Amino acid sequence: MISLFEHIEYLLTRTDCVIIPDWGALITHRVPARFDDEKVIPPMRIVSFNSSITHNDGLLASSLARRHEISYSEAVKLIGDNVTVFRSQLLKYSEMPFGRIGFFHRSNDLLEFHPFANKKRYDDFYALAPMELVSLNAVEVDGDDVSVGEDSLKARFLRSGARLGRIVASVAVLVVLTLILTTPIAVNEREQNYASLSVPMASGPKAAHVQTQLAEPVVEASDIEESQKSKVDDSINKTFKYHLIISAWKTPEQAQLFVNQYPELNLSIYEKGGNYLICAAQSDDYSELVQHMNTLPVQFRDSWIAD
Repeated sequence: MISLFEHIEYLLTRTDCVIIPDWGALITHRVPARFDDEKVIPPMRIVSFNSSITHNDGLLASSLARRHEISYSEAVKLIGDNVTVFRSQLLKYSEMPFGRIGFFHRSNDLLEFHPFANKKRYDDFYALAPMELVSLNAVEVDGDDVSVGEDSLKARFLRSGARLGRIVASVAVLVVLTLILTTPIAVNEREQNYASLSVPMASGPKAAHVQTQLAEPVVEASDIEESQKSKVDDSINKTFKYHLIISAWKTPEQAQLFVNQYPELNLSIYEKGGNYLICAAQSDDYSELVQHMNTLPVQFRDSWIAD
């Protein structure tokens, strides 16, 4: 049978009252720190028992159901079985240990609960120990009484304050360095991929032309390239209603350079509103272009559809 003790101890660390249906409620109380015979007694958390609170608030049953992966009704039945065992042990032995929390004692049909004196996990202040106080008027050193003056106390406080200030400053520096080193830096993927395309191409030294009266007009390479770009511009079928655009450029040279980098995508260029748009697909069906967008490489997933 599954024991309730570990669940009750766990719940006492997170709540002030744990009700055991048909048995009673374990209630924690906080006792503040106090002075006792030149000692500082730290605050503590003690457990008491109230046999009048026996209704089922669902807290213990829910903990059992989550921990053991059983239904809520099975958890309620499990609690009832444990309570039956508790009563039989009290009738037989008059005492019953209750986990690491304490023990129950039956006397003249009265149920008494005695918490253990040692600190347990449910005590938030379990690591604190009583502290003895030493009078500052006289401190015995090597058998001699040495009076502690006001100036000496001030010096001690100043040294302690300086040491504390250095510690706080060191922690602040570590926190700032941690924030600087762990803060993610946003990278614009589009700019990262295409930043090199906007750099003007370095051209070699131009050949000197000797002009004569009979010289034919020189045809620049840029004119030939421009005529090729115009052919590319005209190659797009503008009869379709929708176009999947993955990039836009200010000049045809930049647009053509971008198209040459991705020959496998069969990209097209057309001019609209003074910009040169890179088209990846065309269709009269909008949803078809949306599906095609999902097949593009990752860096082009932020494309848009223009009409």
